[in-house]
Amino acid sequence: MTLIRAPYTGLCLSWALFGVLLGTLFGAVSVLPVSAQNQAHIISGVVTDAETSMALPGANVRLLGPMDRGTATDLEGRYAFTLSPGLYSVSVTFVGYEPYQLDGLELSAGSTSELDVRLWPGNTLINPITVTASRKPEKLLDAPASITVLEPKELESRNALTAAAHLTSVPGVDVIKTGLVSSRVAIRGFNDNIASSLLTLVDNRIARAPSVRLTALQLIPMSNGDIEQIEVVSGPASALYGPNTTSGVVHMMTKSPFDSRGTSVSLAGGQQDVLLGSIRHAGTRGKKLGYKVSAQYYTGTDFEYIDPQEIIARQQALTAGAQPDTLLIGRRNYGVKNLSLSSRLDYRFNSNTTLSFNAGVTRGNNIEVTPTGAAQVENARIGYGQVRFTRGNFFAQAYGNLMNSGTSYFLRTGQIFRDVSRMFVSQVQHHSQWSNAHRFTYGIDAFYTQPEGEGTVNGRNEGDDNVFEIGAYLQSESTISDRLSLVGAARVDYHDQLDLYSFSPRAAIVFKPSPSQTARITFNQAFRTPLPNDLFSDVLGQADAFTLGQMEPLLGFAPTTDLRVQGMLNGFRFSRSGNGIPQFRSPFAQLDPRGLTTSDYIDLNDPQFTNVMWDVARQSAVAGLADNLVSQGILDASVASSLSLAMDRVLPQDVTGVLNVMQILDLESQAFIPIENVSDFSKLDATRTRTYEIGYKGIFAKAFMASVDIYHTEVQNFVGPFAVGTPNVFLESASLNKHLISELREALSDPANAGALTDLNVLDTSSALFGNSDGDPAPELAFLLSAGLAGAIPFGTVSPTTAFDPTAVMLMRRNFGDISVNGADFNLTAFLSRQLRIGVMYSWLSDNFFANVEGIDDISLNAPRHKGGGQFFYETKDGRLGLSLRGRYVEGFPVRSDVYVGSVESFVVFDGSVHYRVPFSKDTRMNLTVQNLTDNKHREFVFVPEIGRLATLRLTHEF
Repeated sequence: MTLIRAPYTGLCLSWALFGVLLGTLFGAVSVLPVSAQNQAHIISGVVTDAETSMALPGANVRLLGPMDRGTATDLEGRYAFTLSPGLYSVSVTFVGYEPYQLDGLELSAGSTSELDVRLWPGNTLINPITVTASRKPEKLLDAPASITVLEPKELESRNALTAAAHLTSVPGVDVIKTGLVSSRVAIRGFNDNIASSLLTLVDNRIARAPSVRLTALQLIPMSNGDIEQIEVVSGPASALYGPNTTSGVVHMMTKSPFDSRGTSVSLAGGQQDVLLGSIRHAGTRGKKLGYKVSAQYYTGTDFEYIDPQEIIARQQALTAGAQPDTLLIGRRNYGVKNLSLSSRLDYRFNSNTTLSFNAGVTRGNNIEVTPTGAAQVENARIGYGQVRFTRGNFFAQAYGNLMNSGTSYFLRTGQIFRDVSRMFVSQVQHHSQWSNAHRFTYGIDAFYTQPEGEGTVNGRNEGDDNVFEIGAYLQSESTISDRLSLVGAARVDYHDQLDLYSFSPRAAIVFKPSPSQTARITFNQAFRTPLPNDLFSDVLGQADAFTLGQMEPLLGFAPTTDLRVQGMLNGFRFSRSGNGIPQFRSPFAQLDPRGLTTSDYIDLNDPQFTNVMWDVARQSAVAGLADNLVSQGILDASVASSLSLAMDRVLPQDVTGVLNVMQILDLESQAFIPIENVSDFSKLDATRTRTYEIGYKGIFAKAFMASVDIYHTEVQNFVGPFAVGTPNVFLESASLNKHLISELREALSDPANAGALTDLNVLDTSSALFGNSDGDPAPELAFLLSAGLAGAIPFGTVSPTTAFDPTAVMLMRRNFGDISVNGADFNLTAFLSRQLRIGVMYSWLSDNFFANVEGIDDISLNAPRHKGGGQFFYETKDGRLGLSLRGRYVEGFPVRSDVYVGSVESFVVFDGSVHYRVPFSKDTRMNLTVQNLTDNKHREFVFVPEIGRLATLRLTHEF
């Protein structure tokens, strides 16, 4: 397929597609024959929880009479029927609630009526509502996926600066805190430093930073008090949601203004200097218009951490003359600030049709984890605008997410980066019930991403980095019997930059031995496309990575070699000489008498340039080797000057027969590893995931809810962490050592060099240098130079032909590996009474680290093999006092994620909360939440601060 690419082509296609489909489908579902309208009776209503007045989406409503009709309530708990006149019986059921029955309801011709139904919670105290697993309302036990629902009472029972605090009790979910408000959330492993395989939604809107797919929960424009429900789907979800949902979906839904009218004001304070204030107001104008606005502001002090790499880089910059007052390298500001504003306007045309407008913005300061090290986030903003339309089973929306990184900068380089990326999405969906046994869900999604960085992130690729993706899906659900149903889904997506089509199938067999028990067997295939930054990056990772710039006084110029990140849209090809041996480019090229530049390729083992390399090494040895040995305490300072003069006298000016060797930098050990050859890199491809799963979820003894999920996941074309892909060129130690010994012995045998021999004998007699005191210092000096100084200088880089910086060492991603992992998640909750419940959970992975996959690199899931936890919740009958306690154990795990290499030690954390409605005001409550009760200081990732106790007290008044 050939597409004409222009900066806004994808955007125009996306919005045009939305308009066409919205108009076509809206027209299709809104036209009824006039004769039918004149004769029929229209009945509608809303189904709510009798205790909380919350809408119940997915409740079953059935009318029996002259016509037999059934439906499930929509996202707002609404239903509607167009029926022939006559007497009807109405039944409304929902798992976890007492059934509702009304007989003898008379419907007359040509009229309308409303019947609102309030359902009372049953004895199980379970309210399983979900819309995420199948992109439509359904009962939790009917969902063909592993799904967990966090409901309002649980969310309101604890204070949280971000939604991450609520997710620690969800089976299979890894919540990794990297600071006071920063965190990473992953499901079933396969975590990385930006958690890009997890889809995070807020009211059906993707809530990630547009270009890097970073889910920075603290930058989502939403206050904790506005969250109505959180649903977590574990496992692949591409068949319905498209790209980049290989590990699951977290969907946060906010409160409807119609169902949450009133005003609430909160004030909070706590440890780490936390101060918080929030206000939310929701109201209506008549029966059709509802609105809400909310604002939240908090400040605090982050947990402190000193990155040793930042210290080294800062000292190098200061040594080179940087001003400490303006130098950004290592300048950490631990102050945390966050301001969030959001609004929503709903207009209900009738009980079945709603148009919603949402908008919000968040501005924040904190320290954030990025693939190239920590970043100081200053005045970063994420905003969005969204319009949604629902009419019965039809849903359409369009929205835009806007990012502005403010004045943020990378702490290891001091480089200011600008991310003003945008993402525009349009989606249309419809689900229909062709008969009582067959239901279909189908839709189209279009995504247009503009990863604009003003030259600081994608550099020379800016303007050519826009991405347009489009996908269509169909899901079929067939009821074979009261106990057996089949689910099948398929989706096709297209990515224009990769010119790639991806197919995502889904299949499930759902068996219900009883209405409250569900077993399923599922298969899901999902995919994750490379990040725009993986395809188009052009950013400095570390300036003068090998500190070669310190040779400037010696050479008259600074021969620096930087560490850079460059995207892999088209792959990399290395230049080779006629015999197929790789060629390299060098920052020392201008020393070559042939007039070379850094852009010119040089053959390995080129004799003329090998002598350029040796001359640099020789000058460095004469200028600094003696002083270095003195600083290490190996030699006395009194001999330094004479030793330098002696080396200058006897070291050869030229070398012959000396070879070159390629070595590549290993980020984990920070050591160079010899390699024989290099291979070209293919362009990045999508990562494919296949998961086979057996699951059970059920309620038994009217008081226990259990879920068990056992799965096998296969991953192909794994996109590995950033790794060095370009070897450096060194003088080969063995051949240099052999040549130097010969040349030195010849020079020292000359009587004219007798004084030099005497001065160099301090090396021969030094036990620290393995001197053998045989009167011949040639082997000792040759060893110092070949294995040490001369053999340790990276004189060039085997760089690809398309490298923007010809001598830079390049960090790159690549596809490799075909790995598989088994896992299991277990959860048991006991509802001992309407006020008391206790739960335990456990998750297991068969492997979390794969060494030297395909001889290329290690793959780490960056997640524990074993983790578990428990929770306790109690609330008095009048709801005035509530207590909760949660604990979790996380086994230690290895980390290999770009520059983050190391290991995390096992830890145990307990959190507790108390909420209390004050006696003098039933509308005022206090919440005390203590995260990490025992103050067990621990790290949950590498190169991040230790996390200690955080206690916050919050006062909320509603009116």
